[in-house]
Amino acid sequence: AQATPEAKSEQQAPPARLAMDDEGENEFVSEQVNEIVKTAITKTLGTAQYNKDRVNQWSTQIIDETLKELAKLNKPFKYAVTSVIMQKNGSPLHTGLALYWD
Repeated sequence: AQATPEAKSEQQAPPARLAMDDEGENEFVSEQVNEIVKTAITKTLGTAQYNKDRVNQWSTQIIDETLKELAKLNKPFKYAVTSVIMQKNGSPLHTGLALYWD
């Protein structure tokens, strides 16, 4: 009788989280987002001169347009879009932001 080698337990590789194709589809592409934002700003402001009475309207329009176009990308991301429009007169700009997600 011949001795048989001990049975080895087979180890399986952990399943890949995403297939390569899925990774590309769900990748955050900053150039794409930058282009969306630039287009929204240009579409809203064009060559307009600063007008403090229209700043709220412009900000809302830029944010809405940006979010609408980002949603069209169908990416699994949450977006936070902010807008600051101020007259270029040498005044400093101070901002703050805090976000919390579970």
